[in-house]
Amino acid sequence: MVRLEIRDVLQKDAGMFKVTATNAQGSASSSGTLKLLAEGSEGVNTTSLHPSGKSGLQAIEKMEFATGIKLQDDEEVEPVTDKPIFTTDLPAEFHVIADEAIQLECKVEPKTDSNLRIDWYHNGVPLK
Repeated sequence: MVRLEIRDVLQKDAGMFKVTATNAQGSASSSGTLKLLAEGSEGVNTTSLHPSGKSGLQAIEKMEFATGIKLQDDEEVEPVTDKPIFTTDLPAEFHVIADEAIQLECKVEPKTDSNLRIDWYHNGVPLK
C-alpha cells in the first residue's frame, strides 16, 4: 500500500494528484482529483466508527506488514521480473472540507521489489 497524507487541506491543495511506481522493468501510474467542499456541506464522512478509531486500524496495518515480512524471511526471494501495476487505483475524485485531513491510498505490485520507487505529484510538480 502506498499512501499520501495531507493533514490540513488548504485551497492550494486542490487539483490533480498522481502517483508513479517505477522499477527496472517499467513504470505505472494512478491519478485522481482532490476537490474542496464548502464548510458545512455534506461530504463523505471519514470519521472511523471502529471502537479504537484510526489508531486501531493503523495497528492492524502494522501487524499485517510485520507478518508479511516474517513469512518472506523463510522463503527464497526470487528476482523481480514484472513491471509495476496498480492493483487498487486512486479514486478518480476525492472530496474534503478545508482544514481537514485526507489520506490518498492505492496498492501496487510487486510489493516485494526492494528497488520499487514511488513518486507523488501535485498538478504535475513532484512532491518532496
